Amino acid sequence: MPYHDSRVSTCLSSCLAASHTTPQTHTSTLRIPYVHHQHHHHAHLLLLTAPPPAFKQVSKQAIMHCPPSSSPSLRRRPQLLLLLACCLLSSATAFLRPATAAPSTRLLLVQGRGGSGASSSNSNSKTTTAAAEGRSRRTTTALSSAYSEPIPMASDPPFRIGHGFDIHRLEPGLPLVIGGVKIDFEKGSAAHSDGDALYHSTTDAILGAIGMPDIGQLFPDNDPKWKGADSSAFMKEAHRLMTLRGYKIGNVDVTLILQQPKVMGIKPQMKENLVELLQTTPDRVNIKARTHENVDSVGESRSWVVHVVILLEKV
Repeated sequence: MPYHDSRVSTCLSSCLAASHTTPQTHTSTLRIPYVHHQHHHHAHLLLLTAPPPAFKQVSKQAIMHCPPSSSPSLRRRPQLLLLLACCLLSSATAFLRPATAAPSTRLLLVQGRGGSGASSSNSNSKTTTAAAEGRSRRTTTALSSAYSEPIPMASDPPFRIGHGFDIHRLEPGLPLVIGGVKIDFEKGSAAHSDGDALYHSTTDAILGAIGMPDIGQLFPDNDPKWKGADSSAFMKEAHRLMTLRGYKIGNVDVTLILQQPKVMGIKPQMKENLVELLQTTPDRVNIKARTHENVDSVGESRSWVVHVVILLEKV
């Protein structure tokens, strides 16, 4: 390989000779650029990967054999390489240190041994634990008592809409109560309570509007306490929960569907009962009734159905 500078050749020859005199070493080739006569050339310098003493000896020999007028970059090459290696090692250490120190720091904070920071973390941890326990207690209470007391919230909308639906079988020999009015009929509602589907639907509509559990959860049909109970108690409790949530009745629209008996004559009494229980005015309550055109169980007087839509206003 031809070179235009004999001094570079002399330096490389000295390095090569020194490398052959050092036993048990391994070599690698490093391309070193330098400038000569405005052109870029590359020399191949054998960099010995021997133990530190041998490396220092070879470096000294290489520098001593280089002519004084050799390129300064060539004379400083071993020192520059060593400096570069130190920089890389320092950067790698700095990069890895936070990752290894972070777990121990977090452990100290959790254990409460990290000064003010530990106290803050410990306090936050206790707060989080207390909140979780509170949620657990509320859930347990809700499951045991079916619901918890609602409270007004700043994010509550000005209006809420609820829908209620109920259906009961009609069986001979049972009492029939619709909207709080007892009706003389050959059949009555098969139910755990008095079977007033109109009151049940209205109760469910209110509960749904304020985001509460349904009537079956609040007043389960396997609880002996509600056996044959007057369904007006359910309505009163729903109204109480609605008031606690900060709402009042906007309007109530009831659709009563049954083939028999006819209820036109008792609609005014049913409406009056609703107005009283909901603590509202007559112009905010409406009751409609219709047959089912002799279709399915309702049309055959084997059951009856009620739909209720309710609008609540923020107080």
